[in-house]
Amino acid sequence: MENKGYPALLVRVFKDENGDKDVEKQKLVAQYMMNWQEKTEEYNGRLGIKARIPDFFQEINNSCPKWSEKEIENICNYIEKYKVIPSLRYVPEEFNSYTKQLWWLAPFVLWNSRDGEVASWLFIDKNGFHGAHPSDNEKALIFTWDIITDIDIDWLEDNLVTLTLTGEHKGNEITQTITEFVSDGNGSYLSVIPKIYEAFKKTIEVSNDHSWFHGAGGEGYHGFNNEKELLNEEIWKSVKPTNPAFWGYKPPKIEPKILIELKSFTLTNTESLYLEWKLNEYIEILLQSPS
Repeated sequence: MENKGYPALLVRVFKDENGDKDVEKQKLVAQYMMNWQEKTEEYNGRLGIKARIPDFFQEINNSCPKWSEKEIENICNYIEKYKVIPSLRYVPEEFNSYTKQLWWLAPFVLWNSRDGEVASWLFIDKNGFHGAHPSDNEKALIFTWDIITDIDIDWLEDNLVTLTLTGEHKGNEITQTITEFVSDGNGSYLSVIPKIYEAFKKTIEVSNDHSWFHGAGGEGYHGFNNEKELLNEEIWKSVKPTNPAFWGYKPPKIEPKILIELKSFTLTNTESLYLEWKLNEYIEILLQSPS
């Protein structure tokens, strides 16, 4: 007896213009969900998962290719090697009402909400992780970058991967798990996210509640017009780091160690008082000069 299977997802009834059940649309919804699922032991027959499927689910399906393992590996390597954060300009225009720049989109994942487990799309942008909530055509910010203390990705089965976010909020440790089914020979959408986080990490650390100091970590940003461009290394290579000063960033002034040591230096020979005085005068000039 096979111990692998699909979860039992709860999905809304799509209606036609007369308010009746749209049978054809319902079939397309089922095809969309099956396109991004695999049989697993972990989710075999699991009940109670709410599938939040937006009206534009077909556009999501069409804009998200089944990346091969090698293609995902290349995208991850380009992000890390050239320290570039992508934004996807080719995703459905409906996402424009959710964010100005969508960095990465996973078409169908499972994640835990306060109301239970949800199956939906998930995207990241400069603010963090967003999922379909509290209804099919709405979105909510489910985890922010600035509270993350650890990010891990683990393969639970050969076709099931989980991204675990650990964070600290108001003194309490919180976690968020996001799980993706991955077909044989394909790469994981979720595996790209830790690479983006590492490229953005320094900027997260130095930014404040009012502004993101993009580029403070030496990263660059680039908008990709189609999925093929993501595989073109020349495009990644050509991206220049963003100037954080444009966003109001002022790096802390670092006082050179040698000046700190010189400033505390004194001569004990009473016959060298003049030399000591001139040396301290010179040190003060250096300290007051722009770095």
